[in-house]
Amino acid sequence: MTICIGIDLGGTKIAGAAVDLDNGKVLSQQVIPTAAHLGTAAVLGRVVSVVNDVLHKSNLSCEDVAGLGIGVPGAIDPERGYTKFLPNLPSGWRDIPIVSEVGRMSGLSTWLINDARAFTLAEAHLGAGRDAQTVIGITLGTGIGGGIVVKGHLHEGIAMSAGEIGHMTLDPNGPPCSCGSYGCFETFASGT
Repeated sequence: MTICIGIDLGGTKIAGAAVDLDNGKVLSQQVIPTAAHLGTAAVLGRVVSVVNDVLHKSNLSCEDVAGLGIGVPGAIDPERGYTKFLPNLPSGWRDIPIVSEVGRMSGLSTWLINDARAFTLAEAHLGAGRDAQTVIGITLGTGIGGGIVVKGHLHEGIAMSAGEIGHMTLDPNGPPCSCGSYGCFETFASGT
């Protein structure tokens, strides 16, 4: 059994689950409000709280878990484990060392990925797209995201932006977007 913990850090909620990667079975899950107004350090503490809750509910210890993956709603630097820009969180979460901070606090090997790409990758390997050569996923939440998986591998594109449909400009004279542009797709159709 290969067990990993996945965290979805969103603009309004933090969701976590312990998953058996061999069969895709969810062993436990937890969802709490992000409470982003409390600041970055508090939100990272809340992420670790969700990790601990999921471990407890599954009767697991850190030694039972292969790793922790954190999906975030925006641009990342996966080599450094930093966020670049999360437009739906206060201050944009620029240059936050999520991997080192959450890894230190949780005691788990930690990785960072864009949330929509994590969703698409999971669907391609464990979900509805597991028998397909190409999978395109679109997420709708506080923002809109997307990902592309080709032959089992995430297609990252230029600057890791492949599938990032939420910030395509639909109307340059449209409403202002949290990314700083105007008329992005997610200003018209997201949960917000």
